[in-house]
Amino acid sequence: MWPDGVLQAERRLVAGKTHRIQELDRKPSSCPILFVWTGERFEFVGDFLGVGGLGYFEQPGVYSKPDPSEYLLVPEPKPRDGELVLVVLEPLEEATYLDQFALVAIDHPADVSVLPDEMFAIRGPAPEFRLLAFSEKAFAARARNDGEEDVTDRMRSVDRRYGNDVDLDRRFSGLARKPHWIELDFEDGLDRVIGAGGAPYLFLHGFIEYGYSTSNFAAWQAGQAFRAPSILVEREGSWVPLREEWGFPAGYPRYMSVDLAGLLRPGDRKLRVETNMEIRWDQAFLASCVPVDGADPEITVTELASDAAVLGYRGFPRETSPDGSVPLVYEHDPIDLVSPFKDFPGSYTRHGEVGELLRAADDRFAIFGPGDGIRISFRADRLPPLPNGRKRTFLVKTSGYCKDMDLYTAHPETVEPLPFRAMTGYPYAPPEVYPADAERDAYRREWNTRLVPPSTAR
Repeated sequence: MWPDGVLQAERRLVAGKTHRIQELDRKPSSCPILFVWTGERFEFVGDFLGVGGLGYFEQPGVYSKPDPSEYLLVPEPKPRDGELVLVVLEPLEEATYLDQFALVAIDHPADVSVLPDEMFAIRGPAPEFRLLAFSEKAFAARARNDGEEDVTDRMRSVDRRYGNDVDLDRRFSGLARKPHWIELDFEDGLDRVIGAGGAPYLFLHGFIEYGYSTSNFAAWQAGQAFRAPSILVEREGSWVPLREEWGFPAGYPRYMSVDLAGLLRPGDRKLRVETNMEIRWDQAFLASCVPVDGADPEITVTELASDAAVLGYRGFPRETSPDGSVPLVYEHDPIDLVSPFKDFPGSYTRHGEVGELLRAADDRFAIFGPGDGIRISFRADRLPPLPNGRKRTFLVKTSGYCKDMDLYTAHPETVEPLPFRAMTGYPYAPPEVYPADAERDAYRREWNTRLVPPSTAR
């Protein structure tokens, strides 16, 4: 066990000799991950519930407030024996508390796009479950980074060719040596978006390599600070902040949205996205958005609860790079059955059907740990037919939390204390305690019966 909590096993070392062992640069924790059956294979989508991280240390006495709700864009699931099948896995050293999991289908005109209003909020407000619709994307006529490279082409499509380079500070996971930025020159594109009738949003597609609680403690000790992305506009030769340390994409590559309503002026043309965190940007565009609220008869939303959700032990998927770029992605197969991680001791949800626990965000969690997974299926015939000339966009609607075993994370040694939606923070702020009532007591007695002692090898 290394001082930063990484567990490492070295085999076949000859007795009677001195061996030099170097610590593995291994990611111990992140979030649960998701696969979708897309017709020929289970396709890796990304991670989720990163916004619901429990006990994430920011600085002494200050912990990040978890946001349990998240929409995640997914590729179109294809029927497999009449079912749409998604698989949730916990591949790392953490515990997941999954409260709700639903499949959402949005039917809309072919010339309209729909994206979730999502980000890991820092100074910005935590997004609620909200969808944004728009007809046109305004891309930058020119884009460059802080290294003076022209990255216009790289910032127009999602292709794992990133517009920025990050000079990492190797002392602190997730932190760059200096701020880095992407400058976006929209020419008259900003005026077109302002005058289009909806609210102007900047959509950014990218990913973050998280710093851990230990990273934050070490950076605080060294007088360094993680600064979330800020959005600035150029006016009269100066860069003016519009959204300071607003938020970032919450994990593996995905879209984040930044509401710029009321902030842009006629004549604005250049925006800058600046941060010192380990974030890479793949695409950026502006759009004039309207919320999907049921008032538009051209857009219909169908939300499905699962028909079956089976929790069990599956193992650990391997990581690979399909193109030599980052981040590494997970493969559904093959699978490693031996755990390289520690287990949270505590009471987990019993293996078997857990769909009842995932139907609503009600603090009745499916709790699972390293190597566990849930196979979640939806009958394909529950979706309405898709009329000609329309498109269907899929998301998953999730609610829940995750907790890692970092030494500086709050309560890193056990599954409990359990989170709950009404808590003001985690760890609880005195005199706050986990609610004791008949419904919660019955849930814990009936479902959380799989006891995992410390240091159990699976």
